[in-house]
Parts: sequence; C-alpha cells; structure tokens
Amino acid sequence: HYPDNPGHHEATSSRRAHRIYSDDVDLLGAQALDRNESEKPSPYVYNRGEHGASSQTNGNISPDLEQNLSMKKKPRRHDIKSVLKIGIFSRCAESNYRWLVDWLKTECLMRADDVHGVYITNKYTDFYSEIRSCSFAILYHTKKYGRLNITDVTDSLYDAELRDLSEYLGKDKVIVVIDDLQNTDSSEKTRILENQPSIGRLATDLFLFNERKDNVENLENIQRILRRKTQEDETINTEFPRDYPGQDH
Repeated sequence: HYPDNPGHHEATSSRRAHRIYSDDVDLLGAQALDRNESEKPSPYVYNRGEHGASSQTNGNISPDLEQNLSMKKKPRRHDIKSVLKIGIFSRCAESNYRWLVDWLKTECLMRADDVHGVYITNKYTDFYSEIRSCSFAILYHTKKYGRLNITDVTDSLYDAELRDLSEYLGKDKVIVVIDDLQNTDSSEKTRILENQPSIGRLATDLFLFNERKDNVENLENIQRILRRKTQEDETINTEFPRDYPGQDH
C-alpha cells in the first residue's frame, strides 16, 4: 500500500477506467458480431409451391424434394385442432332432447357449433350428408314417442340408421339414448338389449334416462366416453367438470 503516494492513486484510476472502456468495447463488438451474423443470408430459402404454400428448404436439395416439402409441411403440435362433432340423430322433435344438447355444451364444454340435432326423415340423402359432418353420434329416442321400437322389432324406427352410423363412424363412436322411462335400472337395460340385440352389436353402449334426467351414473359414463374420444382425436384444452344435472351438492 502507498497511502501517501498521489501518483499511485492516479495510476490505479487510469487502469480502472481502461478496464471499463475495454469491457464496453468487447460488449459493442459482440453486439456488432451478432448483427452481422443475423444479416448473413440464411442457408435456407423460402420457396412457394405451385399451390402458393411457402416452405423453408435447403438451397442444396433438388427442386422435386423441395416441392414435396412445401406441400407436406408437418404441423406443430399446438397447430392441430381436432374436436368432436356430435350429431344427435332422432325421429323425435329436438325439444325432447334439448336438455341433452344443453348438458353437452355446459357440462362437457362442447362449443355450440360442435353439437347439433339431426331430424331423421325417409330422405336418406340428407341423413348421409349429416353423417359425414359428424365424428360422434348419439341415437336418441323418447318413450313419449310411443313404443321402444329402436331395432329388431316390428315397426322398428332405426334399423338402417343405427347400422349406417356404426359402419361409417365405428361402433365406438355411437351410443343410444332412450329417454323418459319409468324404469331405468340395469334389469330394464338388459331386457331391451336382449330383445333388440343390434343396439349392443352396433353401438358402444345404451343409456336410459327418466323424466327427471337425474341418472347421474349414465351422465358420468357418457362423459367418460366423450373424454376418451376427445383424447384420441387430440382435442386441445378440453376440460370436463364433475357436476351433473340432478347431482346433490
């Protein structure tokens, strides 16, 4: 230490200033280098395919491969949008199953455009058109309509429709709902499936509801099926609450 030497303090200050200046120069040099690197032409160039789609390709690859890449750009995970499109098919008026539509929209968080009713008439061209716009089908019937004549019985109402829904969408994407019953226990379900076996053969399950719509277990099972199908179809950001109509809180 040289406490009484003013020259020493002056030299120390000079070295400190020089070091700070050098650090600043190094920082500016690094920033300039980054700018120069970013301004260099990229080894990848964007080309526009014959359909107007731009793609990023290496300048050394062949034009044919370059065009293939432009036409087959793989989407990123978060760009994939895949949600269920649910069609409720019935010969009954939509007012009968309005509660089901509302439940799907509120409790299963389905968007309004993703759930719609399809009134079945004898004009099959309309029916086939509606099938193609769906990825999941609910075949609905109410006891208010009269008999429980879904399939396999005299004057059955949905023989061809259930068959075609199952063939087009797959059995795992079709369920049958029978509404407004007095008895909805497992014995009644077994009886219906025994008398109308095509339901069990062509649909993933049968669900019975009473007039109060408080069959919580059935709602839970439907929700579980929809959740599984949603995950299989890579639907993003879909959540399913745990509360159901008629459930005590």
